[in-house]
Amino acid sequence: MKPASSPKTVVQFPDGRVGYYMEIWSHQDSDITSMEDLEGREIAFVSESSNSGYSAPRALLYDEFGCLPAATTK
Repeated sequence: MKPASSPKTVVQFPDGRVGYYMEIWSHQDSDITSMEDLEGREIAFVSESSNSGYSAPRALLYDEFGCLPAATTK
């Protein structure tokens, strides 16, 4: 098996930018209305081996908000 040397999927926006974006959803009755409200809460990710569902969102949370969710699974 040959290791991947480059991304196999890249998201390109209509304006030409390349990258990922993410959305954080909470239940409509939740008291979470801002990023600051996530402090001390759990965030669900998909498999830790997923770039788009785990690595990229963690990197975006860190880059944009200084938040680095713990690498724990249940």
